[in-house]
Amino acid sequence: MVALDTTNTGQVMFLEGQFDAPAFCRIRELISRATTAAPLTLSFRDVRFCDPFALGKLFEVIAQADGAVLTQGLSRHHDVLLGYLGLNRL
Repeated sequence: MVALDTTNTGQVMFLEGQFDAPAFCRIRELISRATTAAPLTLSFRDVRFCDPFALGKLFEVIAQADGAVLTQGLSRHHDVLLGYLGLNRL
């Protein structure tokens, strides 16, 4: 499940449940449609399972996105994993 909210600082996409390969495909499509004028924040606060492969693929998409895409609510484990891959500096 994904909910999108527009704030005065940009758009926030609230993710819930599992973030796996099918969820990645849906989010990738939404990122491609997001406006580039304001930052897009992906909130993982309500995600109870996050597949590391899907997360890595997501950060590849973020690296190639036209606008700013930020993340929040990732676990410490996932932050460390992204650091190993050099993707936490995006």
